[in-house]
Amino acid sequence: MILLLTPDTEVILHVYSEYGEQGFNRLNGMWAFAIVDIPNRRVVLSRDRFSIKPLYLLRLPGCIYFASEIKQLLPLLPTRRLNVETMSTFITQGLLDHSHETFYEGIIKSPPRTNLVVTLDTGKVSESEYWNFVGSNVAGSPQEAVKQFRELFLDSIKLRLPQRCQGGSTVERGT
Repeated sequence: MILLLTPDTEVILHVYSEYGEQGFNRLNGMWAFAIVDIPNRRVVLSRDRFSIKPLYLLRLPGCIYFASEIKQLLPLLPTRRLNVETMSTFITQGLLDHSHETFYEGIIKSPPRTNLVVTLDTGKVSESEYWNFVGSNVAGSPQEAVKQFRELFLDSIKLRLPQRCQGGSTVERGT
């Protein structure tokens, strides 16, 4: 794929036009987006592999709403009710991302590494996982494993740094 410009939108739309939603496994990064595919009368929602970017859903009779923040969906809830089970789990165990539920009944998180396709004619929502981690064993010595990890780690940083940025790091201690 050769692109004159490399904004994220151009890459995403090119991948979608070339491979459909099955092509999102080719993307490397973090995202949550929606594509309105008018010719095929559908909306495609996708979320990155590790749930870095949020995508929240609210399904009501005959409608599905989506947003990057829960507060955008709150006015659409018929009644605001606390999801007691999720809240209890958070308070007692400190778990927040163990399920797709949120603190509000009716609002869920889209699963990671998942595409949701909403067919506009029928309202049907289909969900498909586009990527699944398959572990691999590193052949060779522990030193070779460390070398391979270092190369992959540095490559992932290089992909995400702006071209003009030499690099930097910070650690927050908290107060």
